[in-house]
Amino acid sequence: MIKRINKIQNVGTFRDFPNGGSIQFEQLTFIYGLNTKGKTTLTEIFSSLKENDPSLIISRKSIPTINENQNVKISLKGDTTGNEVQCIFSTARSTHPSLNATLHPPA
Repeated sequence: MIKRINKIQNVGTFRDFPNGGSIQFEQLTFIYGLNTKGKTTLTEIFSSLKENDPSLIISRKSIPTINENQNVKISLKGDTTGNEVQCIFSTARSTHPSLNATLHPPA
């Protein structure tokens, strides 16, 4: 389960979202906002991680970009001790340790 979003950079409307870590997701979390504020972008990020498909994030590159790299860092609820597992996407490489999968953007 997703615990928190730590960073989103150059993905959709999130050109530089450095720290959402203070906002935690629960078993049921309601996301709302005005049009063009990033709800669909968040859905694509979550789908990309679930499906191990980096193209969903890559296709939502921010225009204009701050720099060339897209980065997403999400904390997942870990084991019963409350430890968090980091899920990191970068246009260079993505890892999702809890699923034991490594994502690579298409060549």
